[in-house]
Amino acid sequence: MLLIGLFAIFTLSDLSIDENAVLEGTVRDSDNNIYIRGAVVKIKNEDERQVYPTVLTDAAQEFRIEELPVGDYIVKAEFSGFEPERKEVELEANKETEIKFELTLKDK
Repeated sequence: MLLIGLFAIFTLSDLSIDENAVLEGTVRDSDNNIYIRGAVVKIKNEDERQVYPTVLTDAAQEFRIEELPVGDYIVKAEFSGFEPERKEVELEANKETEIKFELTLKDK
């Protein structure tokens, strides 16, 4: 009986790990084709209405968010002096999804 219980625990935990997804991408200036370091990327799950921690593009001008539940998300990228851009994306289990943002300068 103990072995069955342990098997069930490990099997259920393996299933939950397999249901995660990865979102990665870049943010660049659409006018100059220059990637933006330090751009703010916000993600919100449409199904659960849950907002996840904000991330910044790194030294390589990329962002990566791991272990996200599968589902539909609204992803927003912004940087000072640029118009924010919003995209909808569907994340699938065991897949890495790439999204590319192109921000335009705000009108003065």
